[in-house]
Amino acid sequence: MREVRRTARRGVPAGTVAVAAAVGLSLVLTGCGGSGKSKSRSHKGSSSHKHDDHDSGGNASGGAGSGSGSSSAKVERQITLEVFGSGRSQVAYTLDTNRAEQATLPWKKTGTLSLTKAEQQVGRSIGIVPGSVQREDGKLEAAACRITVDGKVVVDKKAGVAKPCQYEVK
Repeated sequence: MREVRRTARRGVPAGTVAVAAAVGLSLVLTGCGGSGKSKSRSHKGSSSHKHDDHDSGGNASGGAGSGSGSSSAKVERQITLEVFGSGRSQVAYTLDTNRAEQATLPWKKTGTLSLTKAEQQVGRSIGIVPGSVQREDGKLEAAACRITVDGKVVVDKKAGVAKPCQYEVK
């Protein structure tokens, strides 16, 4: 039996054509981002901004601006997150970090957020996603939750409302 070797046009083996096409494609895709300088400069700028956020905040809350004078414009807010009910339930929340935990109800988490001048203008999102609790009739419903900022109740969600407690702190 005679072995037939596949060739592309002009007698070049098909495997060679495929390899050349793959190499050419990778070179084109590598070059699509423009020069390495401009790409790394923009990435470096955003990366250093994130680094400044964590260093100047004093806690894991982030939110500090980069540049001089931003630390003097900070304002601290006392935040209390609460979930009501009885038994155990999953609670996910965003305060200084994002967390989820299996909690014994009623549950309460208190923390201090340090807001930059920019965050005071646009706000910083905090919230609670309460898990389910059992009603008296045995059915499950979303637990009630509340957010308090500097002693003032800003969100008070009743049990059974399938919606998280969320607020923009300014």
